[in-house]
Amino acid sequence: MSKLIATSQMTLVNLAEKAIDRTEVTFWHGLSATKHPLGVYDCGGRDHAFANEFDVVSGKKYTVRIIAQKTKGTINLKGGIWYTERTSGHQFDGLAALTQAGELSEDGLGIWERTLTVPNGKTKGRVYVQLEQSSTSGFSTAYRVYDAQVFDENGQPLVTDQNNFGALTSPMAAPDGTYIWKRTITYYTDGTNDIVWEYSGVGAKGVEVGGRNLYIISKASKGFISMNSESLGGQNSTNKEYTSDFIPVTAGEQFVFQGWVTIAEGGGSWRAWQFYGEDKKKIGDRPTNGGQATVGLQHYTHNITVPNNTSIKYIRVSARLYEDGKLKLERGNVATDYSLAPEDVQSDIDSKADQALTQQQLNALAEKEALVRAEMEAKASIDQLDKWTSSYQAYVESNDQDKKEAEQQLIDNTKRIVAMSQDWEDKKVHWSFLDTYMDYSDDGLSIGKRGNSTSLRIDNDRISFYSGGKEVAYFSQGTLQIDNGVFTKTLQIGRYREEQYSGDATINVTHYLDFA
Repeated sequence: MSKLIATSQMTLVNLAEKAIDRTEVTFWHGLSATKHPLGVYDCGGRDHAFANEFDVVSGKKYTVRIIAQKTKGTINLKGGIWYTERTSGHQFDGLAALTQAGELSEDGLGIWERTLTVPNGKTKGRVYVQLEQSSTSGFSTAYRVYDAQVFDENGQPLVTDQNNFGALTSPMAAPDGTYIWKRTITYYTDGTNDIVWEYSGVGAKGVEVGGRNLYIISKASKGFISMNSESLGGQNSTNKEYTSDFIPVTAGEQFVFQGWVTIAEGGGSWRAWQFYGEDKKKIGDRPTNGGQATVGLQHYTHNITVPNNTSIKYIRVSARLYEDGKLKLERGNVATDYSLAPEDVQSDIDSKADQALTQQQLNALAEKEALVRAEMEAKASIDQLDKWTSSYQAYVESNDQDKKEAEQQLIDNTKRIVAMSQDWEDKKVHWSFLDTYMDYSDDGLSIGKRGNSTSLRIDNDRISFYSGGKEVAYFSQGTLQIDNGVFTKTLQIGRYREEQYSGDATINVTHYLDFA
């Protein structure tokens, strides 16, 4: 019995946009090669007859097989056929213990079966199991059933999908005539998900379903398989031909090759394949098909059988993909829906994880560095502010005394004899220094440069700044007013600091600076 891990999960956190959050893989069991299972059945009572009915012939041998997992208790399964149509005997004739076939899987999953001969007078029946227990003695034992099957003397199933059960907690060897499916659920960070079913086991004779895509996009090469050269032909910029890597094959093996592509006007859905030996040299001719000029979305399917030549070790497929083409090469003779190769799924997950986490880490580091830098600068500013406050308080304390002295000096000066006096009336005084000038009048003092529209004006109760002949800012009565201003780095008011977010130039952030 195979002992593999059934469920794999990868979780990516804190992704800002739609991306893969996690994937879950589980294995399911069923009789159908085209219809995947949907559930399980729990046996916890005594008698259990399953839904699907089938014909039987008296005197013929039939094999009943139960694929199940004991979930509690010690009572063994009994089983047989519950006869729904009969002319004699009882419905439960032939009931007997089932025998475990092979070993249990890691989590107790196993196969129980028995072969029986149908008694006289029976024409129809259903699969039947029994746990020898009652409500009086207590239902101490329970089984979780994944499939209940019945086969004729030739090993052919009497129903193609007995119960449509599923959900294996671990993969197991698929008995002849049965199927193991793999379900992959991809969850995205926006709450959506995708579900992909793939066949992942050994099926009944004559029907082989692979499901797994062997065409790995990340290993494909640009160019096409040429007829007369071992090298690939060059890729056309419009047709966009791609060729797979060397895919291992064995003589007589069957494959299904499919393509989905939208053909533009004047194009064609060309595709081909080629067998190779151990040395990766061509063996035989290049089978090809296509070139049809049908416009629009196309889907083609080819069943390929590896020639009975033991020298053949590899196959490569090649096709025009244009802008949206997809290819799938799978083992078997039944085509399944498109799915990425597992290697491409994992590569996509790894890539998104690396990109998202790396960017997240860089943003976090940048923000942390900016915060540390801001706090250091702010602390320095606070230290300077403390020093200024101390100086200002000293100034206030001495200001009264200084004011008295200044007032006395003003009185003394007014008493002095004027050495020089000039009454300019309504005229102004003008000083010129190369390209700089100063004008003084009873309206105030102006300072500027020749040919420059920017100037400064000081009068009794206002300091004004001019640009283009208009006042754009002024300082008056303890208030600074500016029409328009740009802070290129940071703006801090008290303990709040606003600055540009280092990870996105379109976002501003406000930090509270704690200096405790």
